[in-house]
Amino acid sequence: MGNLISMAAIFLIVSSCASAPLRGREVRLQAGFEESEERLRTPASAKPIPMHRQAKKDLSGVPGSDEDSAVFHFSMGQAFSLDNEPQKAVESYRATLVHDPKSALVRARLAAELVKLGNFAEAKILCLEAIEIDPQYVDTFLLLAGIQVAAKEFEGALSTYARTLKIEPGNRDALLYYGVTLAEVGKVKEGVLQLEKLVKLKDAADSGIDQAVAFYYLAKVYEQAGQTPNAEKALKNALDRRPGFGKAALSLADIYVARNDEAGANAILEEAFRENHATEIAERLAESYLQKNEFEKAVAYLETMAEEDPSNENTKLRLALVYWQLKWLDKSRLVLTNLAEKYPQSSEIAFYLGELEMERGNVAVALGHYQRIAPDYAKYEQMVNRVVFTYR
Repeated sequence: MGNLISMAAIFLIVSSCASAPLRGREVRLQAGFEESEERLRTPASAKPIPMHRQAKKDLSGVPGSDEDSAVFHFSMGQAFSLDNEPQKAVESYRATLVHDPKSALVRARLAAELVKLGNFAEAKILCLEAIEIDPQYVDTFLLLAGIQVAAKEFEGALSTYARTLKIEPGNRDALLYYGVTLAEVGKVKEGVLQLEKLVKLKDAADSGIDQAVAFYYLAKVYEQAGQTPNAEKALKNALDRRPGFGKAALSLADIYVARNDEAGANAILEEAFRENHATEIAERLAESYLQKNEFEKAVAYLETMAEEDPSNENTKLRLALVYWQLKWLDKSRLVLTNLAEKYPQSSEIAFYLGELEMERGNVAVALGHYQRIAPDYAKYEQMVNRVVFTYR
């Protein structure tokens, strides 16, 4: 059985202890699990809760409001973490520990920042210390398990996830990562069992791991095990619960393509696109229609790609050429002109503008564009022949 998950834990680590109440999660699946790495990010909750506002019943050793130095350094650590400055966050959390050396929470936050810097060894030590201080602090267990998975210490990670679920049996993160890690080491039935528990949980507002996500990962485990019918059923369940779920739609479309049902695959993607104009779905559909020279069908998807990523000039150029192919010359000229304004030295864009103006009958304007083409441009000779032919 191929690898199912390797980098998932790293992204759990980065987000798990970075902010309260520690609900942001990201999963990355390694290539071999699917053609490219897939990510599911759940938004982090609102602003972190300052230490002095956290509940006194919190067992993580948060300093009280009278411990001004600890509160100050901790708050600075939170701010640096949110600003993606892990080195500064590390320094602030280290300073916090000087004033509050028995805090499990601060150790977990410090460990999360150290992971961002690649210091897994110290992060692991801090997690173990935090667990010793507070054996009920679930997020520290998840962080430790993530480090263990990243280090390929799968048996240790499985043990840590199991301990987490003894403390909190319905923890969505633990069920998800426990399930996929079990599948990673070849224990597919056990992994499926954990994920089936997860799909039965009702959605919770404070977690991005809803039933759709749970069914998606259940499907990926089935697919990895070669159980395609079960994978297909799980993906359909994911889409039923979240219409337009891009990752699920793409995976289901792949199953249809594998059995030579491209029409069925496109129907799935088009339905998902109507619900959610996801760029990855638009890209897949655009490529499908362009390969079949169905240019008009590709337009809407290319336009979506251009709108979602205005910096992608290649997409804009392709869109201009598709407009041209459809004889929508005004639209093509507008896109090419905008590109020329941004890249006035581009021989490629100047060539296409010249060709377009020739087709429109604007020879003088076309010559102005041709004059901007560098002699070493691949189509320079083609341009010269075009001009010579025009004046014969």
